[in-house]
Amino acid sequence: MPPKNRKTDSILGPKGGGNWGQPTARLGHKKASRVVNGVQRPARYPAGRLAMAEIVKHRRDGGYLVPKAPFYRLCQEIVAVLPLQQRLRWQRSAVECLQVAAEEFLVMNMAAGALGAAHAGRVTLMVTDLKLVDDVMNVMAG
Repeated sequence: MPPKNRKTDSILGPKGGGNWGQPTARLGHKKASRVVNGVQRPARYPAGRLAMAEIVKHRRDGGYLVPKAPFYRLCQEIVAVLPLQQRLRWQRSAVECLQVAAEEFLVMNMAAGALGAAHAGRVTLMVTDLKLVDDVMNVMAG
């Protein structure tokens, strides 16, 4: 059995998916609690620690970002407004393919926006970055 990596295994949870438990569980040392105006404030994690743990969790999990049931309801709502004579029936594989494609589009769009933010010298993703990505995609599409 390979040795445990204390830095990553304490954050990642069980290998191969499964129940992750609390996302804040065992994330390292908190800052010492501070006293402000005679009231003791709770301890805080260092900036970015929870966000990085969540990113690592989603990268390791390999599952869907959007739960299946809400995505299916969204598909049903969209089709309900179409002027169709008969009710459509959905295969499970068709909804899964649609969900994979939608999530892939969102992830690639956000990654391109993050690249634009990095080019501007920022870490924070802003609406202007996503608008830039949309404009570039429209120009590339013709």
